[in-house]
Amino acid sequence: MNVLNFRENLELMSHSGFKLKELEAELIENSLIILQSENKLENIFFFGRIETTSEDASYYYIAFGYTCDTFKDQKIFYSLNGFEWVMMPELKTKLLPITLQSRTLLTGDPMNIEHVCMIPTFVTDTENVFRTCPRKPKKLKEEDRLACIVHLLMTESAIMPRGLSYRKVTRCISYNPCFTGLNRMEANEMKNFQLFRYPKNNRNYNLSKHDDFNYQTDFFDTIDDLVPRNCFSYQINDRDVCLIRALHWPGMTFVHKLNTKYQGFFYFGNGKRNLDLLFMT
Repeated sequence: MNVLNFRENLELMSHSGFKLKELEAELIENSLIILQSENKLENIFFFGRIETTSEDASYYYIAFGYTCDTFKDQKIFYSLNGFEWVMMPELKTKLLPITLQSRTLLTGDPMNIEHVCMIPTFVTDTENVFRTCPRKPKKLKEEDRLACIVHLLMTESAIMPRGLSYRKVTRCISYNPCFTGLNRMEANEMKNFQLFRYPKNNRNYNLSKHDDFNYQTDFFDTIDDLVPRNCFSYQINDRDVCLIRALHWPGMTFVHKLNTKYQGFFYFGNGKRNLDLLFMT
């Protein structure tokens, strides 16, 4: 949720059943404005909060911003109190599978070391009999795990409406100030909701989904191509608010007030992926 429209987006958030306390919202809004100024960010966004088991710091608050390119120059921050922000460490891709195997909740201590027991692997001996390899627990620092969780959430379930981001002549991807929102007819088609990440599909394939395609806005991947197909629930309520919830990451929600610029995604959850999705769809 863009801090420029923080109050309007908080009102939209309430349609999804999530809400920040008034004091909590004011604290986050003011601290993010200061954080944006200190880091000279073009835009800054409140991403959400992740639950912990700590009584003193019950949440990790997450925010991100960028200086020029929305994705290339992206900086992610976390906070335990909503006003003191720390730069997220650089993502270590080798820790992603270890993070997905972790079964515990975050403790609220960024320096905590967890020992994760991985899935057993099997080898065949000389008699072609399958035997299990000894499993060695992998060390995982909570701060690195938090970075992996945020990365997975952003790349797998963060959504933006068509036309919100565009590629400039300099090939830099940025926020579109001329975005005026989707109408009801457009919002009823899942191809008009794009994933908030660099595209992985072929550019021509993504462009071919729209008869009136635009080279600068329609090269992103869309959520109708994700596997499994039914990993998002979708509805438009009687107040023309579009709600899309990620079923594979419970707590990840996208909201958009139709025919307006107000939109955003946020996450309020425990950082655990829903492993039972295939049995639900």
